[in-house]
Amino acid sequence: MPVLRATYANQDGKPEPGVLAQAGPRIQVVIGCPPVPVVDPASVASLAPPDRAVWALIDTGATSGCVDEKVASELGLKVIDRQRVSGIAGLNEHNVYLIRIVVPVLNIQVNAPFTGVNLDAGTPVILGRDFLAGTIFVYDGIHGLITVCN
Repeated sequence: MPVLRATYANQDGKPEPGVLAQAGPRIQVVIGCPPVPVVDPASVASLAPPDRAVWALIDTGATSGCVDEKVASELGLKVIDRQRVSGIAGLNEHNVYLIRIVVPVLNIQVNAPFTGVNLDAGTPVILGRDFLAGTIFVYDGIHGLITVCN
């Protein structure tokens, strides 16, 4: 079973629990468009935008995943639905995108709907409880450590 352990440290590299509390638990993921079956893959390979490695915030308060609208546009993600979502800004209607999320260190790859929202540039993806449902997630606030395994 692949395991990811991440210790949050200060600028000197020493573990510091406050850094985890301030930044939140983050893991590196690769996001992109799900593969689409085509007759001649070589003819569309150059049309597909490249995948992007980003830091994703693990948010146990989020029911499902979110992707930054600007990043979704840059990656050429297609809107598959619109839905009303309640968040910090209240109840609003948002685009829903089908995206591929890969967590290389955990050998996880999923194609899942993600809600498009306006996120901060340092957090282009939020992984919610739908992602966590397939993992064991430990938040060790005392030692500034997270552990994720599947």
